[in-house]
Amino acid sequence: MGRLSRGVLWTLLSGTVSALPGCNNEPPLVSGGTISIRVGDPETVLKPGSFGLRDFPDGHMGVMKRDGRYEFFIGAFHPDQGAEDPPQTFTFRLIGDDITSLRPPLVDGSGRAMPVLDPGKPGSYNDHIAGNGSVYHDAKTGKTYFWYQAMQSITPEAAAKKQEVHGSAFYPAYGRIGLAIWNDARQRFDDMGYVLEPNLTFKTFEADPRFAYADTFPPAVVWNGEFLYMYYSDYSSEPPKPGEEPDLAVARLRVSELDRNPQPWRKLSGGKFVGEAMGGPFTPLIPDTLFCSVSFNTCLQKWIMVHMGTEGEHILYWRTSDDGLDWSDAVELARYPSDTDWSLSPTIIGTGDDPTRSGKKFWVYYEYAPSSRSTKDFGWLVRRSVELNPGDR
Repeated sequence: MGRLSRGVLWTLLSGTVSALPGCNNEPPLVSGGTISIRVGDPETVLKPGSFGLRDFPDGHMGVMKRDGRYEFFIGAFHPDQGAEDPPQTFTFRLIGDDITSLRPPLVDGSGRAMPVLDPGKPGSYNDHIAGNGSVYHDAKTGKTYFWYQAMQSITPEAAAKKQEVHGSAFYPAYGRIGLAIWNDARQRFDDMGYVLEPNLTFKTFEADPRFAYADTFPPAVVWNGEFLYMYYSDYSSEPPKPGEEPDLAVARLRVSELDRNPQPWRKLSGGKFVGEAMGGPFTPLIPDTLFCSVSFNTCLQKWIMVHMGTEGEHILYWRTSDDGLDWSDAVELARYPSDTDWSLSPTIIGTGDDPTRSGKKFWVYYEYAPSSRSTKDFGWLVRRSVELNPGDR
């Protein structure tokens, strides 16, 4: 499987942006030819505090196009949360005739967005985060499915034990993948429970202070013919070494089994899709890969991935794959010149009728914060254009 390729940047930048540090600008080979990639300058889509939202997008966004209108499902802090409140992520819906004129169809009396999916009660599997994920609209049934990052808080006692080991470098929550189905009558999602959890169980994670955190990260779910593929993060039963991040893993579900309860997702395990979804073993797909977005690219006739890595949250990386399983080495797609600038949670958005499929030109939307995530300016929704120029193939 592919690994990070350090110090390699093969994008050609548009506009007035100068060459970035570490450039060599040599395009890689693609099927016997060459390809160059032109990445546009950052463009602001929504500013911090838009519609009362903060810290958005908190993860991968679910984007679809229905009846000619775009629908974005975006994770963010609730407008009513104060700085002293424990942070919780809700899901909000933004709509627009194009992918820049976004607005919430549900607002309160002050014009602030109202959530369409809330975290659960304390102690539930999604009491900390209920958002950040992927949508799939089934044209046959008319149902819209949303697979999302569901995180459960751990007990204060368990958190105190972990803090003794890790200091502040732990995350007091445990991640699973939740499922919600859109309810047109309510204009909200109905939560259906969780459909996947890591190999590392919640009981083991909470009891063992050697584990700093366990986060599935926002799932990237894509349609691949007969199946849906879900890319998420999974953990072995052994604590990671210092500096190690979870492995990117993949599970799949037959489209014909969408309405089975529970959905019978199967993790890739031992080279086959046989792993149980609820705590079963998995085959690591790519190491040190966080917040990924995956799309089938009709120009390259390949799967493409844009993601963050562990070497800096100001860098976005790029990979390609023929089958969605064996991925190329990662190369830098774009970076901010300052190591203190944050660029998080990329989402690939195509320009055609199906935004989950990309072509010669597409967009990468992500969250941006200048200087530090702790500043009040955190939470710009930003986009960059990406244009592919294949040579002789």
